[in-house]
Amino acid sequence: MSKYLALPLLAAVLLQPVAAAVLSPYQGSGCRYEEDVGKDGKPEGKGVWSCRDGRSYTGGFKKGRFDGKGVYTVSAGEEIFLEPFSSGSSKFRDMSLDGTFKDGFAHGKITAVKDGSPLFVMKYDRGNIVEVKLPKKAAKAK
Repeated sequence: MSKYLALPLLAAVLLQPVAAAVLSPYQGSGCRYEEDVGKDGKPEGKGVWSCRDGRSYTGGFKKGRFDGKGVYTVSAGEEIFLEPFSSGSSKFRDMSLDGTFKDGFAHGKITAVKDGSPLFVMKYDRGNIVEVKLPKKAAKAK
């Protein structure tokens, strides 16, 4: 009987929600993270990472890194470099990268968007571009 009483207690401990927090600075001076953190104090789950220079990422995190579905955005004043993609990348200005990330890198399908319009669709493998295509609407217009 006592083992049946322990099950709800064990389930309650294991299913504890991750805590919400603000980590500042995080991944660089002028950058901060807000939302879910794991027991290790690193971003885990859904959150927002943003920097004064205009870079930001909203989406999934795992062990403190971009992981899962997310959107990485850069302001007009900054640049991002698309390969290999990571939080310190630079080259393209004023665009968002919408797609999937793994271990801090773009991984899988990423759509580059500027002013609300898709520019191109890329396929990444751990931060390296393996394929680039025009979006379907742009390809049909030609």
